[in-house]
Amino acid sequence: WLPCEPPFSEPISIICDYVSTKRSREKSISDLTRSLLLYDTEMDTSLIRQQLHDLKYTAPGCRVVVFKTETASVPATPAVLNEIYRKIAQNLQVFCPDEKNAPLYLFTEMRLTVLLPIKDLSDLQSFIRHLLDNLSQEDKKIPLKIGCGRYYTQPEDYKKSYQEACHCHKACPDGQTTYLSYEDLGLLQLCIDTSYPEYI
Repeated sequence: WLPCEPPFSEPISIICDYVSTKRSREKSISDLTRSLLLYDTEMDTSLIRQQLHDLKYTAPGCRVVVFKTETASVPATPAVLNEIYRKIAQNLQVFCPDEKNAPLYLFTEMRLTVLLPIKDLSDLQSFIRHLLDNLSQEDKKIPLKIGCGRYYTQPEDYKKSYQEACHCHKACPDGQTTYLSYEDLGLLQLCIDTSYPEYI
């Protein structure tokens, strides 16, 4: 039998602390990713590097991959985008076993942006194919445009990779899930101004 006043306060406190810590870390990751990819102001490089170190993101470099729903008429719900991110984090452990953290990410309207520490283009292509194969049948019904920027070693260059990934969407065919890396654009790179994507 249970006592009249069971000692639930301690486990509840532990759970609350865990949830609070997890939410705080998620907000820190989101804020850091926004700083790396979206802000136009001159970033404090030393501060950014310190934040990356504090969050234990020590990869020598990253490339930005943007998953965008094909049309507003077939929107990806937050639950679907979260599921895609969960699959990305799982698959990354297979392709980058030395990377202990889930990748930096940012959710925006109908888009999921992820920073992947995958340098080799063929490894990236294998990663994307493996990811698409592992998405649930429900997720596969939502056409995605997947744009991949180039790999950069300096955090201040990640924004450039993000812009390249966004511009890849313009060259992706409509109506189906497609993947395109900036390296694959060839001569189209000369026709694209990566200084400011239309929908940052």
